[in-house]
This record gives sequence, structure tokens and C-alpha cells, in this order.
Amino acid sequence: MKAGRMRHRDHMGNEGVIGAGDVQWMTAGAGVLHSEMPDQEQGLLHGFQIWLNLPAAEKMRPAAYQEFASGDIEELLLSEGGKVRIIAGHVIINQQLLQGPISESSTQPVFLNLELSTNESVELSFNAEYPRWCMSIKVQRI
Repeated sequence: MKAGRMRHRDHMGNEGVIGAGDVQWMTAGAGVLHSEMPDQEQGLLHGFQIWLNLPAAEKMRPAAYQEFASGDIEELLLSEGGKVRIIAGHVIINQQLLQGPISESSTQPVFLNLELSTNESVELSFNAEYPRWCMSIKVQRI
């Protein structure tokens, strides 16, 4: 969630509210019944869902749920006032390794929340342990 709150409940007994900066990670697997109810905060509601396809061998695995409070998500403050929060996977940022709370996943996603100040840049490297898939990029806000 970026702004506002989302109330949620599922058939496995998971229930709660996530707010700005919080993350929920759900694996539907063999199936999950869940409900979500948006809750604006000062007229704002900004969040998003990303769906990842499981490998065929895992499609019928049991459903699972994890929730991470904003304070549990590693954050790196940059020298010019920007910041990077790593939600899933791991990345090398300006030569420093950061690990998100969501690390063990067969799909191995990397999700970052990157906020740069004007004229600030950052160097990101992904998949350093897999040379064939290794990628480095430099991001700059103009």
C-alpha cells in the first residue's frame, strides 16, 4: 500500500489491515477465498496488486499468506535524500546488498520502491549469483 488502508480476510483465518508502506504476500496455490475492503485515509487510497504465475509443479500447493509491516521492510537512505525500499528478492544498490523480507520464492521476483530526489542517481544490480541473468542499471531522476 502506498496510501490508505486495505482490510482483508481469508478462509485460512488471516485477517487484518495493511496501511501505507505495508505489504501482503499471498500464494493462491490450490485456492484461497479472500475478501478485500479498501479504506481511504484523508481521501487517499493508492495500492496495487501484482500477480505472478507459479511454475506448473507448484500450482496445486497449499495456499499461504504473509504480511509485512512497513518497519519490517529494509530501507536504504541515499546521499541526496532519496530512498530505496526492497520488498522482495535481493539487489545490490550502490555496491551494498539489500534483502527483502520476501526472499524464498520459486519465481524469484525483485520488487523495489525507489524514490529519487531531483538529479539523484542510483546503481542497481540484480541476479549477481546468476551471471547469465545478471543485470545492472543506473537510474537517475532529472
